[in-house]
Amino acid sequence: MDNKLLRPRTLNRPYARPTAPAKPRISLQNVKSETPSSPANIHSATSKPTVPITQSHALALGNYPSYYQRRNRLTPRSVLDPRLSLMPVSLFEHKRVLDIGCNAGTVAIALAIFARPRHIEAIDIDPALIEEAIKKSAFHASRIHPSTAELDYFPLTAPLTLTPIPTIRKDDDDAGEFPANISFRLSNFLLDPLPIHSIEADKFDTVLALSITKWIHVRHGDAGLKLFFRKCYAALKRGGVLVLEPQPWSGNGYEKAARKTHKPSSNVETADSSNGNGGVKDKTLRKSRLELRPDEFPTFLMDQVGFRSCEKLGDSSNPSKGFVREVFCFTK
Repeated sequence: MDNKLLRPRTLNRPYARPTAPAKPRISLQNVKSETPSSPANIHSATSKPTVPITQSHALALGNYPSYYQRRNRLTPRSVLDPRLSLMPVSLFEHKRVLDIGCNAGTVAIALAIFARPRHIEAIDIDPALIEEAIKKSAFHASRIHPSTAELDYFPLTAPLTLTPIPTIRKDDDDAGEFPANISFRLSNFLLDPLPIHSIEADKFDTVLALSITKWIHVRHGDAGLKLFFRKCYAALKRGGVLVLEPQPWSGNGYEKAARKTHKPSSNVETADSSNGNGGVKDKTLRKSRLELRPDEFPTFLMDQVGFRSCEKLGDSSNPSKGFVREVFCFTK
Protein backbone atom coordinates (compact mmCIF):
# COMPACT_ATOMS: atom_id res chain seq x y z
CA MET A 1 0.00 0.00 0.00
CA ASP A 2 1.34 3.46 -0.75
CA ASN A 3 2.14 6.16 1.77
CA LYS A 4 -0.67 8.60 1.13
CA LEU A 5 -3.10 9.46 3.86
CA LEU A 6 -6.31 11.45 3.86
CA ARG A 7 -6.01 13.66 6.91
CA PRO A 8 -9.02 14.61 9.05
CA ARG A 9 -10.89 17.46 7.44
CA THR A 10 -14.27 19.09 7.33
CA LEU A 11 -16.31 19.62 4.21
CA ASN A 12 -15.97 23.37 4.51
CA ARG A 13 -12.24 23.22 3.83
CA PRO A 14 -10.58 22.87 0.43
CA TYR A 15 -9.03 19.59 -0.57
CA ALA A 16 -5.32 19.40 0.25
CA ARG A 17 -3.14 16.68 -1.22
CA PRO A 18 -1.96 14.53 1.69
CA THR A 19 1.70 13.81 2.39
CA ALA A 20 2.02 11.31 5.15
CA PRO A 21 3.10 8.15 6.85
CA ALA A 22 2.86 4.44 6.24
CA LYS A 23 -0.24 2.29 6.85
CA PRO A 24 -2.55 5.01 5.54
CA ARG A 25 -6.25 4.87 6.18
CA ILE A 26 -9.09 7.22 5.33
CA SER A 27 -9.50 9.43 8.39
CA LEU A 28 -13.05 10.53 8.98
CA GLN A 29 -12.86 12.62 12.12
CA ASN A 30 -14.83 15.87 11.99
CA VAL A 31 -16.05 15.27 8.44
CA LYS A 32 -19.60 16.43 7.99
CA SER A 33 -22.12 14.04 6.50
CA GLU A 34 -25.27 15.80 5.38
CA THR A 35 -28.30 14.39 3.63
CA PRO A 36 -30.20 16.60 1.21
CA SER A 37 -33.94 17.01 1.55
CA SER A 38 -34.92 15.75 -1.90
CA PRO A 39 -33.51 18.46 -4.18
CA ALA A 40 -35.44 18.64 -7.43
CA ASN A 41 -34.68 18.98 -11.14
CA ILE A 42 -31.49 16.96 -11.12
CA HIS A 43 -29.61 16.93 -14.41
CA SER A 44 -27.19 14.03 -14.66
CA ALA A 45 -25.42 12.01 -17.30
CA THR A 46 -25.92 8.86 -15.25
CA SER A 47 -28.51 6.18 -15.97
CA LYS A 48 -32.09 6.97 -15.02
CA PRO A 49 -33.97 4.00 -13.59
CA THR A 50 -37.42 3.34 -14.95
CA VAL A 51 -38.63 0.03 -13.50
CA PRO A 52 -40.31 0.38 -10.09
CA ILE A 53 -39.62 -2.03 -7.23
CA THR A 54 -42.27 -2.47 -4.57
CA GLN A 55 -41.34 -1.95 -0.92
CA SER A 56 -41.77 -5.64 -0.07
CA HIS A 57 -39.62 -6.63 -3.06
CA ALA A 58 -36.94 -4.12 -2.05
CA LEU A 59 -36.81 -5.53 1.49
CA ALA A 60 -36.48 -9.04 0.07
CA LEU A 61 -33.42 -7.83 -1.85
CA GLY A 62 -31.93 -6.18 1.24
CA ASN A 63 -32.60 -2.64 -0.01
CA TYR A 64 -33.56 -0.37 2.87
CA PRO A 65 -34.25 3.29 1.98
CA SER A 66 -33.01 4.27 5.45
CA TYR A 67 -30.14 1.76 5.61
CA TYR A 68 -27.43 4.25 6.55
CA GLN A 69 -29.66 5.95 9.10
CA ARG A 70 -30.13 2.53 10.75
CA ARG A 71 -26.52 1.49 10.46
CA ASN A 72 -25.05 4.77 11.68
CA ARG A 73 -27.86 5.90 13.97
CA LEU A 74 -25.57 5.93 17.04
CA THR A 75 -22.69 7.52 15.13
CA PRO A 76 -22.38 11.33 15.28
CA ARG A 77 -23.75 12.95 12.12
CA SER A 78 -20.44 14.76 11.68
CA VAL A 79 -18.63 11.48 11.02
CA LEU A 80 -18.75 9.53 7.76
CA ASP A 81 -19.13 5.76 7.51
CA PRO A 82 -16.64 4.23 9.98
CA ARG A 83 -15.72 1.40 7.56
CA LEU A 84 -13.81 3.85 5.39
CA SER A 85 -11.21 4.33 8.13
CA LEU A 86 -10.18 0.68 7.64
CA MET A 87 -9.43 1.10 3.95
CA PRO A 88 -6.07 2.33 2.63
CA VAL A 89 -6.40 5.34 0.34
CA SER A 90 -4.22 3.55 -2.20
CA LEU A 91 -7.14 1.20 -2.93
CA PHE A 92 -9.03 4.13 -4.47
CA GLU A 93 -6.79 7.08 -5.38
CA HIS A 94 -6.53 7.40 -9.18
CA LYS A 95 -8.22 3.99 -9.55
CA ARG A 96 -11.30 2.71 -11.35
CA VAL A 97 -13.71 1.57 -8.64
CA LEU A 98 -16.95 -0.44 -8.77
CA ASP A 99 -19.31 -0.21 -5.77
CA ILE A 100 -21.82 -3.09 -5.95
CA GLY A 101 -25.02 -2.55 -3.99
CA CYS A 102 -24.32 1.13 -3.38
CA ASN A 103 -27.73 1.80 -1.78
CA ALA A 104 -28.23 5.59 -1.64
CA GLY A 105 -24.59 6.27 -2.51
CA THR A 106 -23.28 7.37 0.89
CA VAL A 107 -20.01 5.42 0.74
CA ALA A 108 -19.44 5.99 -2.98
CA ILE A 109 -19.89 9.77 -2.68
CA ALA A 110 -17.54 9.96 0.33
CA LEU A 111 -14.88 8.06 -1.63
CA ALA A 112 -15.38 10.26 -4.70
CA ILE A 113 -14.86 13.38 -2.59
CA PHE A 114 -12.04 12.33 -0.27
CA ALA A 115 -10.19 9.43 -1.93
CA ARG A 116 -9.97 10.95 -5.43
CA PRO A 117 -10.58 7.86 -7.55
CA ARG A 118 -10.12 8.18 -11.29
CA HIS A 119 -13.76 7.12 -11.51
CA ILE A 120 -16.18 5.26 -9.25
CA GLU A 121 -19.16 3.48 -10.77
CA ALA A 122 -21.83 2.78 -8.17
CA ILE A 123 -24.59 0.30 -9.00
CA ASP A 124 -27.71 -0.95 -7.26
CA ILE A 125 -30.72 -3.08 -8.14
CA ASP A 126 -33.23 -0.57 -6.75
CA PRO A 127 -34.14 2.39 -9.03
CA ALA A 128 -35.43 4.48 -6.11
CA LEU A 129 -32.06 4.23 -4.36
CA ILE A 130 -30.19 5.11 -7.56
CA GLU A 131 -32.37 8.20 -7.94
CA GLU A 132 -31.65 9.15 -4.33
CA ALA A 133 -27.91 8.64 -4.86
CA ILE A 134 -27.95 10.89 -7.95
CA LYS A 135 -29.75 13.59 -5.98
CA LYS A 136 -27.36 13.30 -3.07
CA SER A 137 -24.31 13.54 -5.33
CA ALA A 138 -25.73 16.60 -7.10
CA PHE A 139 -26.54 18.18 -3.74
CA HIS A 140 -22.93 17.94 -2.50
CA ALA A 141 -21.52 18.97 -5.89
CA SER A 142 -23.68 22.10 -5.86
CA ARG A 143 -21.98 23.35 -2.71
CA ILE A 144 -18.46 23.31 -4.18
CA HIS A 145 -16.79 26.57 -5.25
CA PRO A 146 -16.51 26.44 -9.06
CA SER A 147 -12.98 27.88 -9.16
CA THR A 148 -11.21 26.84 -5.97
CA ALA A 149 -13.04 23.49 -5.45
CA GLU A 150 -13.61 24.45 -1.82
CA LEU A 151 -16.10 22.02 -0.30
CA ASP A 152 -19.25 23.32 1.40
CA TYR A 153 -18.58 26.80 -0.02
CA PHE A 154 -22.28 27.44 -0.68
CA PRO A 155 -24.78 27.10 2.19
CA LEU A 156 -27.11 24.15 2.62
CA THR A 157 -30.04 26.28 1.50
CA ALA A 158 -28.53 27.04 -1.91
CA PRO A 159 -29.19 23.71 -3.68
CA LEU A 160 -32.43 23.21 -1.76
CA THR A 161 -33.98 26.51 -2.83
CA LEU A 162 -32.27 27.13 -6.19
CA THR A 163 -32.02 23.44 -7.30
CA PRO A 164 -28.64 21.71 -7.71
CA ILE A 165 -26.14 22.76 -10.35
CA PRO A 166 -26.02 20.33 -13.33
CA THR A 167 -22.95 18.08 -13.36
CA ILE A 168 -20.70 18.55 -16.38
CA ARG A 169 -18.97 15.34 -17.48
CA LYS A 170 -15.44 15.67 -18.84
CA ASP A 171 -14.10 13.61 -21.74
CA ASP A 172 -10.95 12.95 -19.75
CA ASP A 173 -11.91 10.98 -16.63
CA ASP A 174 -8.35 10.90 -15.27
CA ALA A 175 -8.86 14.10 -13.30
CA GLY A 176 -10.41 12.33 -10.33
CA GLU A 177 -12.30 15.43 -9.24
CA PHE A 178 -15.75 15.22 -7.67
CA PRO A 179 -18.42 15.17 -9.08
CA ALA A 180 -17.06 14.23 -12.51
CA ASN A 181 -15.43 11.14 -11.02
CA ILE A 182 -18.65 9.37 -9.97
CA SER A 183 -21.65 7.89 -11.77
CA PHE A 184 -24.60 5.74 -10.75
CA ARG A 185 -26.21 2.96 -12.72
CA LEU A 186 -29.19 0.64 -12.26
CA SER A 187 -27.87 -2.92 -12.45
CA ASN A 188 -28.33 -6.43 -11.08
CA PHE A 189 -24.65 -7.37 -11.02
CA LEU A 190 -25.34 -11.07 -10.45
CA LEU A 191 -27.67 -11.46 -13.42
CA ASP A 192 -26.50 -8.76 -15.82
CA PRO A 193 -23.68 -9.58 -18.26
CA LEU A 194 -20.31 -8.03 -17.49
CA PRO A 195 -19.79 -5.01 -19.79
CA ILE A 196 -16.03 -5.54 -19.96
CA HIS A 197 -15.28 -8.85 -21.72
CA SER A 198 -11.54 -9.43 -22.03
CA ILE A 199 -10.19 -5.89 -22.34
CA GLU A 200 -7.88 -5.47 -19.34
CA ALA A 201 -7.86 -1.66 -19.49
CA ASP A 202 -11.64 -1.53 -19.09
CA LYS A 203 -11.66 -3.59 -15.92
CA PHE A 204 -11.71 -2.22 -12.38
CA ASP A 205 -8.85 -1.70 -9.94
CA THR A 206 -11.12 -2.06 -6.91
CA VAL A 207 -14.50 -3.71 -6.38
CA LEU A 208 -16.52 -2.96 -3.23
CA ALA A 209 -19.03 -5.51 -1.91
CA LEU A 210 -20.12 -4.23 1.48
CA SER A 211 -22.82 -6.09 3.42
CA ILE A 212 -24.53 -7.67 0.41
CA THR A 213 -23.42 -11.33 0.48
CA LYS A 214 -26.17 -12.45 2.88
CA TRP A 215 -28.94 -11.27 0.57
CA ILE A 216 -27.37 -12.91 -2.49
CA HIS A 217 -26.76 -16.08 -0.47
CA VAL A 218 -30.32 -16.40 0.84
CA ARG A 219 -32.00 -15.48 -2.42
CA HIS A 220 -29.77 -17.38 -4.86
CA GLY A 221 -28.15 -20.04 -2.69
CA ASP A 222 -24.58 -21.30 -2.67
CA ALA A 223 -24.46 -21.44 -6.48
CA GLY A 224 -25.57 -17.83 -6.82
CA LEU A 225 -23.07 -16.54 -4.28
CA LYS A 226 -20.24 -18.48 -5.91
CA LEU A 227 -21.21 -17.00 -9.26
CA PHE A 228 -21.17 -13.53 -7.69
CA PHE A 229 -17.63 -14.05 -6.38
CA ARG A 230 -16.44 -15.27 -9.79
CA LYS A 231 -17.99 -12.24 -11.51
CA CYS A 232 -16.23 -9.94 -9.04
CA TYR A 233 -12.95 -11.66 -9.95
CA ALA A 234 -13.67 -11.33 -13.68
CA ALA A 235 -14.44 -7.60 -13.30
CA LEU A 236 -11.00 -6.89 -11.77
CA LYS A 237 -7.72 -6.11 -13.45
CA ARG A 238 -4.78 -8.29 -12.59
CA GLY A 239 -3.53 -6.97 -9.27
CA GLY A 240 -6.96 -5.48 -8.52
CA VAL A 241 -8.65 -5.92 -5.16
CA LEU A 242 -12.05 -7.00 -3.87
CA VAL A 243 -13.04 -5.28 -0.61
CA LEU A 244 -15.56 -7.60 1.00
CA GLU A 245 -17.68 -7.13 4.12
CA PRO A 246 -19.71 -10.33 4.60
CA GLN A 247 -22.56 -10.53 7.08
CA PRO A 248 -21.86 -13.16 9.77
CA TRP A 249 -23.64 -16.52 9.94
CA SER A 250 -24.18 -16.23 13.70
CA GLY A 251 -27.08 -14.30 15.15
CA ASN A 252 -30.46 -14.05 13.47
CA GLY A 253 -29.48 -12.06 10.38
CA TYR A 254 -29.81 -14.95 7.95
CA GLU A 255 -33.17 -15.98 9.43
CA LYS A 256 -34.55 -12.45 9.08
CA ALA A 257 -33.30 -12.28 5.50
CA ALA A 258 -34.97 -15.63 4.77
CA ARG A 259 -38.32 -14.35 6.01
CA LYS A 260 -38.11 -11.34 3.70
CA THR A 261 -37.07 -13.31 0.64
CA HIS A 262 -40.31 -14.06 -1.18
CA LYS A 263 -38.99 -15.87 -4.27
CA PRO A 264 -35.78 -17.73 -3.47
CA SER A 265 -34.11 -20.03 -5.97
CA SER A 266 -34.61 -23.78 -5.71
CA ASN A 267 -31.19 -24.11 -4.11
CA VAL A 268 -32.48 -22.59 -0.88
CA GLU A 269 -36.25 -22.90 -1.22
CA THR A 270 -38.16 -25.05 1.27
CA ALA A 271 -41.58 -23.63 0.51
CA ASP A 272 -44.56 -25.73 1.54
CA SER A 273 -46.86 -25.77 -1.49
CA SER A 274 -49.82 -26.40 0.77
CA ASN A 275 -49.61 -23.07 2.54
CA GLY A 276 -51.02 -21.33 -0.51
CA ASN A 277 -48.73 -18.31 -0.62
CA GLY A 278 -45.36 -19.80 -1.53
CA GLY A 279 -43.94 -18.78 1.82
CA VAL A 280 -41.33 -20.74 3.69
CA LYS A 281 -42.74 -22.89 6.44
CA ASP A 282 -39.42 -23.49 8.20
CA LYS A 283 -36.91 -20.67 7.86
CA THR A 284 -34.27 -22.62 9.81
CA LEU A 285 -34.50 -25.45 7.31
CA ARG A 286 -33.94 -22.98 4.49
CA LYS A 287 -30.80 -21.70 6.20
CA SER A 288 -29.59 -25.25 6.73
CA ARG A 289 -29.69 -25.87 2.96
CA LEU A 290 -26.82 -23.39 2.58
CA GLU A 291 -23.51 -25.21 2.86
CA LEU A 292 -21.06 -22.36 2.27
CA ARG A 293 -20.50 -20.36 5.45
CA PRO A 294 -19.18 -16.78 5.66
CA ASP A 295 -16.08 -17.92 7.58
CA GLU A 296 -15.31 -20.15 4.56
CA PHE A 297 -15.50 -17.29 2.05
CA PRO A 298 -11.75 -16.48 2.21
CA THR A 299 -10.78 -20.10 1.52
CA PHE A 300 -13.25 -20.37 -1.35
CA LEU A 301 -12.18 -17.07 -2.89
CA MET A 302 -8.52 -18.08 -2.87
CA ASP A 303 -8.69 -21.80 -3.60
CA GLN A 304 -11.65 -21.92 -5.98
CA VAL A 305 -11.98 -18.43 -7.48
CA GLY A 306 -8.30 -17.62 -7.84
CA PHE A 307 -7.47 -14.65 -5.62
CA ARG A 308 -3.80 -14.86 -4.65
CA SER A 309 -3.92 -13.18 -1.24
CA CYS A 310 -6.29 -12.14 1.51
CA GLU A 311 -5.80 -9.44 4.15
CA LYS A 312 -8.20 -8.69 6.96
CA LEU A 313 -8.47 -4.91 7.14
CA GLY A 314 -10.21 -5.03 10.51
CA ASP A 315 -13.62 -5.10 12.12
CA SER A 316 -15.97 -2.27 11.31
CA SER A 317 -16.50 -0.34 14.53
CA ASN A 318 -20.14 0.51 14.94
CA PRO A 319 -22.15 1.02 18.15
CA SER A 320 -25.36 -0.02 16.36
CA LYS A 321 -26.29 -3.62 17.13
CA GLY A 322 -25.49 -6.15 14.40
CA PHE A 323 -23.20 -3.94 12.32
CA VAL A 324 -19.75 -4.91 13.65
CA ARG A 325 -18.42 -6.99 10.74
CA GLU A 326 -15.11 -8.15 9.35
CA VAL A 327 -13.73 -6.34 6.29
CA PHE A 328 -11.37 -8.22 3.95
CA CYS A 329 -9.21 -7.26 0.99
CA PHE A 330 -8.61 -9.96 -1.66
CA THR A 331 -5.97 -9.37 -4.36
CA LYS A 332 -6.28 -10.86 -7.84
